This record gives sequence, structure tokens and C-alpha cells, in this order.
Amino acid sequence: MEAITITRPVLVKVRVTENYRKARAAALQGAAQRIETQLQQLEFQGKKILAQLEKQNPQAIPQTRQKIEEDKQGLLNTRQKKLLMASRRLAAGRSAKRYWMAGWKAWLRLRLAPDGQR
Repeated sequence: MEAITITRPVLVKVRVTENYRKARAAALQGAAQRIETQLQQLEFQGKKILAQLEKQNPQAIPQTRQKIEEDKQGLLNTRQKKLLMASRRLAAGRSAKRYWMAGWKAWLRLRLAPDGQR
């Protein structure tokens, strides 16, 4: 049996209620907390790696420290961008708009029917 898979746009429309705003704010807070946890893990792993390098290869410490700082800055930038975008969306929902819309792609698999069937 032959089949094809197609993608099609799907528009999702959500009525913006106070409960929806609260749920979005909670999700936003959860995302911020997860990124904060990742930052703490990165700092812990960085300290551990630096301690090992002091014993094995002290010349590599500056490069490693720079790489750790770059990774931390990348996470901070990601957190800042996500929080900013989400807070803008949440603030836009507080305006006169009663609906919030978003687009996604949906995949649809079509198979050919056997001969004589429709």
C-alpha cells in the first residue's frame, strides 16, 4: 500500500480568560525555573571541571573558564529572550483581544484505497 504524508497549517484559537492567563504565567515561571536550574548545574559542573584541571593541566584553565562563561551567557540570553517573548504574549492577551491565535503544522498520512474501493 502506498501512502504519502503531507503537512498542513493548523490555526489554534484560544479564548483568553483569567484562568488561561494564570496558566500561561505559571508555565512561564516554570520555564524560568528550569533555566535557572540549568545555570546552577552548569556552574557546579564548571567548578568540578576546573578543580580537576588544576590537578591535571593548569594551562587549560583559562580556556575552560572562558568556555564555561560563554555557555552561561548563552543560557542567560536564552532565558532573557524566552521570558521577554512570553511576557509580551501574556501582556498582549490582557489587551482588548478576547482570543489568542497560534499556528502549527500538522502531519497527515494518506493511503491509497485498494482497487474498487473509495
